[in-house]
This record gives sequence, C-alpha cells and structure tokens, in this order.
Amino acid sequence: MKLQLLCLGLILLCTQGEGDEVVRGNFDAEKISGNWYTVKEASNKRETIEKGGSMRVFVESIEPVEDSALSFKFWAHENGECKQISLICNRVAEGVYAVEYDGYNVFRVAETDYKNYAIFQLRNFKAEGSFQLLELYGIFLHTLVL
Repeated sequence: MKLQLLCLGLILLCTQGEGDEVVRGNFDAEKISGNWYTVKEASNKRETIEKGGSMRVFVESIEPVEDSALSFKFWAHENGECKQISLICNRVAEGVYAVEYDGYNVFRVAETDYKNYAIFQLRNFKAEGSFQLLELYGIFLHTLVL
C-alpha cells in the first residue's frame, strides 16, 4: 500500500510541472468520453478523501456536453447511503473546468492518454478554507467471459 501511494505521489509530482504543456494546449474533451473508474485520490486535506469524506467519490463516466462542458457521473456516500451523482462542469479555459460540489471547485486535466488514464488536479474553495485534490482515473473495460 505504501509503495502504491509513493508511486502515485511521484506520478502526480512529475505531471504537475509538465501538465501545462502536455494537455492544456491540446486537450480534446471528445476523446475523454467513456466509462472511467477512480484508481487513487490524494489531497492536502486528507479527511476529505477518507471514509466519510465529502470528496471520496467513485467516478463512473465522463461525457462531453454542449458548450464544451463535461458531464460526470459518480458515486458517493451521503447520509449513510451510496448515491449516484451527476454534475455538469462548465469550461472556463482550455482544459480547465468549474463546478459547485461541496464548495466551488476548479479543476484541470493535468495529463491523460485518453485510452488508459486521466489525472485531474482540483482546487476546492469554501468558507472553511481551500484544499487541493489530485485524482487518478483508469479506463473501465468490460470483458466478456464465455
């Protein structure tokens, strides 16, 4: 487990500096369309991603919608129940989106190859203060066993 967290941290650290040139200038929302799953989350406010945390979410799909927005479907625990949540994230700049969810969130696609993984860097703002969140998503492949 510690090795996985170390690897995730190193990946996120390396992409944080490169992400501006790698994806921002050429991000194609149409290519990110599909079923995804949450692999790992990291935050400077750990309680937000721990069990019961407001940002402990499990992504199901990402789809582009009109006006260059992105639609996210994900699962989260609310009031002791697992609920599906759908959000429309508005594009505010190339590869940068904003959405209201447990505060005001601005995120960008730090890196993706569109076929295997996507790394999102999010900043949450609310009255109690702000925090950052990095999320690693993997593509969801259905396999048929005969």
